[in-house]
Amino acid sequence: MRIIVFTGPGASGKTSLTSAFSRWLRREFNMRVSIVNLDPAVEKLPYEPDFDVRCLVDFKKLLSEEGLGPNGAMIRAADMVADNVGELLNNLKRLDSDYVLVDTPGLSELFLLRDSGPKVISVLRKIAPTIVVYLNDVTTRESPVEAIVTYLMGLVVRLRLDAPVVPVLSKSDLLKQQLRKTFSEEIGSIAERLTQSNGLLSELASELVRILNMYAIPTRIITVSAVTEEGFVSLYSVIHEVFCACGDLT
Repeated sequence: MRIIVFTGPGASGKTSLTSAFSRWLRREFNMRVSIVNLDPAVEKLPYEPDFDVRCLVDFKKLLSEEGLGPNGAMIRAADMVADNVGELLNNLKRLDSDYVLVDTPGLSELFLLRDSGPKVISVLRKIAPTIVVYLNDVTTRESPVEAIVTYLMGLVVRLRLDAPVVPVLSKSDLLKQQLRKTFSEEIGSIAERLTQSNGLLSELASELVRILNMYAIPTRIITVSAVTEEGFVSLYSVIHEVFCACGDLT
């Protein structure tokens, strides 16, 4: 068994990619694939989860009985997941699959910046080798400052979750411009665009580019589309390399 955790900012396409990639793995390799939903607030899913965190956390009950707003209920739900990692572990141990795909909450900040994310990853790593696929919406690169922020979040994910992280640009069917070959080259392109701007924000962004160049892994850029399945072969290849430790990601 191998575990792939999909995370990233809201609306980056985590759920859609989880669903589409699971179908692709089954069709192309005849693999046994299980899906885990960790979003307690989701109402509809494009897949049938083999484990659903909504069995442990009743989001609507948090809203009605504890008098919480949507954001407060999400924070409470994330903490409840962290408090129930033992039960989560017992349920996931029962899964008998080649791959387990884990779909994380839409508000990724809760998963990444509170205890629930690190605790869940720690549990998953006890079950099987685990990697994190960190998604960024490909349209974020249209703004150099926004692109830097999202790429920096990839570094935060590595720091917080203590697991191999594969950065991926999602929604490639919306891509308007040609991407560079590697993230390092893409960061260099962003730096060039920043030199054309003035002001404190641009200066700060330029300093952040320096940090990215120091600590970002020089991985090749993977772009995927849950709509067209573009990039799935490349994504699978990188995932296979990470799990097998049989090559770098450049």
